[in-house]
Amino acid sequence: MSATGVAIRASNVGHTPADAEHRKLNAPNSRVCHPAKSLVMAEPTYGLRHPDLESYAPIDTSDLDTDNVPLHLATAPPVRGINADQYASIYHQYSAVDAPYEAVFPYLYCGHRGPGAQTEFFSQGKTPRAPRYRGLTVIRVSDQKEASNETAPSFQTNLKDSYGISHHHAELLSSQTPEETLQYRTNASGTVAAHDAHFQPQPRTRRANTRNFQVQSLIYTMLSDIVVYSPEGLTDAARATALAFRYAQQQFYQDRMAENLGGLQYNVFLITDSFETLQSKHPELVAIDLYGNPWNSVHFLLREQDEMYRMAVASKVAPNLYLGPSQDFQPNIALPQDAPFEGAPTFSIGLEAFEESNPPTSSFLYKATESFKAFDRQVKEGKRVQVPTAHLECPTGTSHMLGDEQRRVVASDIMNLVAWVQLHVSPDKIQPPSTARRALIYCSDGYTESSVFALSYLMYTQQISLQEAFLRLHVHYNRPFFVFRKDLDLLSVLEKALVNDVTSAPDPQSDWLHDPHFDGSLPSRILPFLYLGNIQHARNARMLKAIGITHVVSVGECVATDPENRSPYSLGEAEADQSISVHNVRNVADDGTDSLREMMCDAVNFIEHARKSGGRVLVHCRVGVSRSSTIVIAYIMAHLDITLIDAYLLVRSRRLNVLIQPHLLFFWELRGWETALAARLGRCVADSKLHLFPLEMELGVGRGRYGLAYADYAPAGKRSVTWSYFCREIAALNARYCIDS
Repeated sequence: MSATGVAIRASNVGHTPADAEHRKLNAPNSRVCHPAKSLVMAEPTYGLRHPDLESYAPIDTSDLDTDNVPLHLATAPPVRGINADQYASIYHQYSAVDAPYEAVFPYLYCGHRGPGAQTEFFSQGKTPRAPRYRGLTVIRVSDQKEASNETAPSFQTNLKDSYGISHHHAELLSSQTPEETLQYRTNASGTVAAHDAHFQPQPRTRRANTRNFQVQSLIYTMLSDIVVYSPEGLTDAARATALAFRYAQQQFYQDRMAENLGGLQYNVFLITDSFETLQSKHPELVAIDLYGNPWNSVHFLLREQDEMYRMAVASKVAPNLYLGPSQDFQPNIALPQDAPFEGAPTFSIGLEAFEESNPPTSSFLYKATESFKAFDRQVKEGKRVQVPTAHLECPTGTSHMLGDEQRRVVASDIMNLVAWVQLHVSPDKIQPPSTARRALIYCSDGYTESSVFALSYLMYTQQISLQEAFLRLHVHYNRPFFVFRKDLDLLSVLEKALVNDVTSAPDPQSDWLHDPHFDGSLPSRILPFLYLGNIQHARNARMLKAIGITHVVSVGECVATDPENRSPYSLGEAEADQSISVHNVRNVADDGTDSLREMMCDAVNFIEHARKSGGRVLVHCRVGVSRSSTIVIAYIMAHLDITLIDAYLLVRSRRLNVLIQPHLLFFWELRGWETALAARLGRCVADSKLHLFPLEMELGVGRGRYGLAYADYAPAGKRSVTWSYFCREIAALNARYCIDS
């Protein structure tokens, strides 16, 4: 039977999804509202194209239509049915699109009749014309009526439960819900009243925002062909939702035409194959399978937490002393005769650092010491006893601004605890029959609140200066840590008290700690040779040399040529004496209008040449959040051959105490960059000329190195998601930190 002109209608709800999988019924007398075939839809300049659109059979929605559908809605393009192979073809075509930012911006900032602040800043106060661009949005519909039926006792239900299969688990890649973009009411049967549906109004904002991720689902859906599916099959709920989007699209199109704002008519497709067929034929497009197993999905928050944990996992910074996150504190409960410390280390002493902590009293420390001594005596007598564990709160200076007297009190508490810890963990300080204990200094993230105590311990036990303790922790132990500017005064007090021979006048050639640009933090180490930082890091050339930086990429902030940053120890002088090489990415502001795509290649090549020469690179802009992080993400994608999602979450998790956030335009260009990388690797034929760039590196040469979780990473282009889904996940991730996206 020819697909052209055939109307497809779902079976009754009582049938199984398999029965409804390909039920195609001729309905010659039904009222299927769609334009005449002679009406050819305008082709987009960028995005999806459907040269075989007429081969997709219209879905019969006559039983869902009402007699009072306005004529301008009744002339909307029909809802068309597509099978699993056709859907895969559409999705893969979409994934290969590499559209320049001019194709969709500033529209993605403003939307249609968007907030005045947005249009005033990005479009001179006028609603921008809709772009000739065709995107893709995937809508998952859950049939609540069928769901309730499946919970009733039946042979079918019991059979499903016995094998663990449930359609309610199943989800395709990039899936969103109708409620995210559509406003509608439901009729008495519980399905969508399609002819009343319309797109949600765009939220108002009081200021221009280049990172309005939370509204991208809405704005982008209005520029998209929409694919609707139900995991339960071709259900009435799915058909009604598809029809609702059809009417919402047509209303939106008519509004634009009335205001002479241009744009395209978009399609609504409805997947007619069962989810079992989709899962079997195109597993690469399945996010969660019928058993609830994640296949290609990435939970942004959980991945970020995993990446942060891997970076900050407990590691040794002195004999028997470790730094790590809270989840690494495992008390040492093994008996002394058992094989100790197999796998993850266990600890007899836990020092928890957090704001407003109460340091242990001298009487508590005395009792803990006596408990350890009693244990040692019992072990010597051959008794099998439980290993005692001391849990202590560790003082930290990060909770508030300290006055001079408060600073002295906190310093005294830290010094007392440092001496007590050394007594129990350092073998050369303990007299027989005592045994050395293993201790962990920990905090929630593994590197912030614990840093002051860790530096103090190194200064005291190794009798080194604060500057040397910074370097020992960062360079020798490769340990992430973070110090706030306000903690430097406290650490200076501790340095004078803990170190016997602190030099009163450090050598100016190497004294970067007292440089006016040093704020307490070092740049964030993303890979062993690649750092991400801010303009203050770049201005402190002595610090850069001390941690081994040999190359600097300045993105939009040309520190080396800044006349206000001239001193014998500036980056400009370091470039002049050839101790540091500098690559300037000029004339790129972080205002949401400047592009980085044409500069990415040169910057990535510069980083790669530095790596091959054995150097280390700092990439910076002003804050180290947007422009520089975009360049670092682009390099990570190419060097490790991973997706934008994986690279973004990796870099985000390793930028200490700063949330990186490229704006929308930069993210759009990074999506295109991933497509370009996939095209160079032969994974797709990119629909763009932008991918032709002189990249001087072997793609993926770093994959498998650096101890990263490569089992979680997909190669570039292999797990592409839609723009609206990507932005929605970023907005949800930022909401955890109460960020106004």
